[in-house]
Amino acid sequence: MKRSMGAIIIFTLCGLIFAVGCSSLQTEEANKLIDEANKHIEKGNLLEKEIEKSMDEMESFGDDTAGLKKSLKVTNEAMKKVDEQEKEGKAVMKNYKEIKKLKISEEFMKYVDMEIDAAEVDIESIKPMRQSLNEFVILFEKSIKGTVTEKDVEDFGNKAVKLADQGEVKVKEYEKLKDKADKYFKSEELGE
Repeated sequence: MKRSMGAIIIFTLCGLIFAVGCSSLQTEEANKLIDEANKHIEKGNLLEKEIEKSMDEMESFGDDTAGLKKSLKVTNEAMKKVDEQEKEGKAVMKNYKEIKKLKISEEFMKYVDMEIDAAEVDIESIKPMRQSLNEFVILFEKSIKGTVTEKDVEDFGNKAVKLADQGEVKVKEYEKLKDKADKYFKSEELGE
């Protein structure tokens, strides 16, 4: 009986060592996925800067037909960048959802949930930008055709302000959630 109790203890210890080892490997895998997610976030941030640059550029072409055509072209290019930015955001979500499938600590899982909440809001913040660019396209096309009215310009201005406000609210919400997740990550010393 004593011998089998010793064997049980040895098997239990081996099982624990194996479980800790697997857990450690799962944590390493989670960290790799987080590194990948961070690369997607960086690319999304670069795209954001390119979109902002495009927005500034399109306002510099003037309101003659040639300038409006250039503005329309830049706006369409910016819309493609918005699509890329959304793809990067979805890639971030995919990485975090993969982490959720791993066997990681409760604290690490809480951090991942916080990051998912932030990523969801970040993706939502892209929608007002896309809508705003669509409104620019409509205005530029009407202006090029010579069919734009004062009412169109007024409506555009009202929509642009509303969409900018919506986007700003989402950006602030994202920043708050991301900051909270980052602080939690550091406070729980999850990166070590």
